[in-house]
Amino acid sequence: MDNKEIKRLIDIITPENIKEIVLDIDDKQENINKGSVDIFDLYLRLINKKELTAEDSKIYPILRPIILKNIEKISEFKFIEGACCMPDEIFILK
Repeated sequence: MDNKEIKRLIDIITPENIKEIVLDIDDKQENINKGSVDIFDLYLRLINKKELTAEDSKIYPILRPIILKNIEKISEFKFIEGACCMPDEIFILK
């Protein structure tokens, strides 16, 4: 992924876009998972991939802080950092 593509990704990381994607992911999940979305699922949708590649893994640390800063701006969401074997989750407050 070149700098131009990274810049394009940074430009699409907005609270509005994140909210739309998270709600769409949540809507398509099994009932047991409703109300929370793994941040990697969001990341994969942002980069338009189905699986994480080695190259995508290198870009994630660059984009993660930008994603988190935008999640903070969404009052309906709460981000909880994972611990041990638990993933980072975005909880949808209703």
